[in-house]
Amino acid sequence: MSLPRVAAAGQVMENALAFDAGGNPAIGYYDASSGALKLARWTGDAWRLEVVDSAADVGSYASLAFDSGDFPVISYHDWTNGDLKLARFAGDKWDIAVVDHEGDVGIMTSLVIDGVRSRAHVVYDGHGQSAMTGVSAGSLLRCRRWRPAVRSRKRGWMGGRDREQ
Repeated sequence: MSLPRVAAAGQVMENALAFDAGGNPAIGYYDASSGALKLARWTGDAWRLEVVDSAADVGSYASLAFDSGDFPVISYHDWTNGDLKLARFAGDKWDIAVVDHEGDVGIMTSLVIDGVRSRAHVVYDGHGQSAMTGVSAGSLLRCRRWRPAVRSRKRGWMGGRDREQ
C-alpha cells in the first residue's frame, strides 16, 4: 500500500516514524521554519497534521512511540532553553513537561515505551557531555534520571547515578 505524500509546509527536519496499534504510520518532526514540534498521523484516509509544541524553538531530535492506550508520546530537544522535553497525548490535548534541564541536554533522543506499565524511557545526549543519560517517566510529573555504565572514549568508566527529579 502506498500512502499519499505528507503535505507538510515549512522546513521539515529530524523526523521520527512510529506505527499505532492499527498499523497506521505517524511522523513526529521539527519544523525549522516555525521552530515547532509537529505530528503527522495517517487516519486511514488522509494525513492529519497538528502542532504539538510551539513554545520557543522546540522539536529537534524527536523520537516517537505509542503508549498502551495507543496515544503518541514524543521526546525532543528545546533549543531555546537547552532542555529535554516529553509530550504525551492525553486524548484531547498534549501534556508537555521538561524532564531534564541540567545543562544543554536532550539531543539525539531515543524513546521506547514499556508495554507493561506504559512508562516512557528516553536516552539522550547533551552538548559537551561525553556520557549518555536516560530518564524514565511513569508520569510527566515524576521522572527518574539515570546514567548507564558505559565506557566513554574521553573520560573512562561512568555510571551509577540515580536520583529523583
